Amino acid sequence: MPSFKSILIREFKDSSIFTLAIYLPVIINFVLIPFYWQKLTPRDFGIIAIVEIVTIYIGIFSGLKLETSLNRFYYEWNENQRKENITTLWFVQWGSNIIIGILAITIVFYLHSFIFPDIAFIFFFLGITSYTLESLFVFPTNLVRIQKRPTFFTIISLIKSLLLISLNIYFILILERGVIGYYNANIIGHGVIAILGTGIMVTEFSYRFNYPELKKSLRFSLPLIPNLMIASITKTFDKLLLQKFVSTEALGLFSQAVKISSLINKLYQAIKSSYVPFLYKTIFEEKKKDIVYKINKFYLIPLFVASFVLSTFVDEFITWVNQPAYLEIIKFLPYLILVELISSMVIFYTPGISLAKRNELLVIPTTINSLITILGSFLLIPYLQIYGLIVIRLFLAVVSLVIRAIISLKVYELKYDWLSLFYYLFIYIGLSVAGLLIVSKSMIINILFGFILVCSQLVFMVIYLMFKRQKSS
Repeated sequence: MPSFKSILIREFKDSSIFTLAIYLPVIINFVLIPFYWQKLTPRDFGIIAIVEIVTIYIGIFSGLKLETSLNRFYYEWNENQRKENITTLWFVQWGSNIIIGILAITIVFYLHSFIFPDIAFIFFFLGITSYTLESLFVFPTNLVRIQKRPTFFTIISLIKSLLLISLNIYFILILERGVIGYYNANIIGHGVIAILGTGIMVTEFSYRFNYPELKKSLRFSLPLIPNLMIASITKTFDKLLLQKFVSTEALGLFSQAVKISSLINKLYQAIKSSYVPFLYKTIFEEKKKDIVYKINKFYLIPLFVASFVLSTFVDEFITWVNQPAYLEIIKFLPYLILVELISSMVIFYTPGISLAKRNELLVIPTTINSLITILGSFLLIPYLQIYGLIVIRLFLAVVSLVIRAIISLKVYELKYDWLSLFYYLFIYIGLSVAGLLIVSKSMIINILFGFILVCSQLVFMVIYLMFKRQKSS
């Protein structure tokens, strides 16, 4: 039986590889932001943000969410039937993506002039086409991830990301084709990657279909759709209302602030790529629930440290870029980063809903969130505009975590380390306040002071882990 130390080392290795594969291209894109700001205007980013609202609703139905069934049942399947089950789910997921994409383009063609009269249809057509092609790669990457093949996952992730980055540089920075160039780059890139995904699935291909397993998988995945539908309203309603009170340029600025803060969400997704297989394998195959409790506090560290580093130094980065049109986003970022950090705690403190196969219960927190979003948007956005939207999102992040945690505890018995979360959050907020109180006109002094704050955060975390280890022994 492997010791906790050996399990921790194994998971650290796997999570590091998964994180590097996903996050390295994210860092490259972040570095390229100043160059994109020179070629794309805030209005251009506003157009992209509005098209993304539409693709969020398409994502509700894409692939009938069968990739979630793959994640949930892979380690429960008999090895002799795995290829058969994988092929069955993949065919249905792939075909449904194409059909849903075509239907979405048709619907938007007739409705866009009523909902978004200032945005040309061509942008929606290109955006939906790009999203549909991108969705074809979801199932293959989930398969590689759930099979715990970190090296191969790293290779295909880097190929995808570097290809997209290269094409965006070519179409936006070199050819200077603006928003059209952005979508051309993504369509070509995602088209090539979809072919790569098909090649991956050939190695898992079976000529037999398992219809009973398909029914079982759909019974698990389809209940997610009502929840996702409500969640999408929660995610987009405030933006839809915001565009009635601010210009497309202001919406574009806010979308750039969200994009920068989403570096934390990208890190969360990278860590989740390793954590979810670990969670299911540890509980269902290795039968060691206690390991999950012990290891969670280590998974939280990179999220809290990265959030604090980004919050501390991002204003200096934007100031250094020296693009006056985008300086306004600095004041939004600390709050949006905190929203992303709190939201990223969901997988660590509410997995019981998925483990108990009770996805239909997600309708409860998402319905509550939607009601809060709609009511809060009408009350706050007309008066506070972007700041009202930020207040709503911060409140929702906390409420969603609490409600999901309560439901998770009710439906599945699993111990959670809440003390570590509260301690990390207390240190984060305390040091963030200290950083806001001590601000110099000198960029060098601000950077040095920020470095001291980051080191202080690490020291406090190490002391806490040493205390926990001594107490447990």
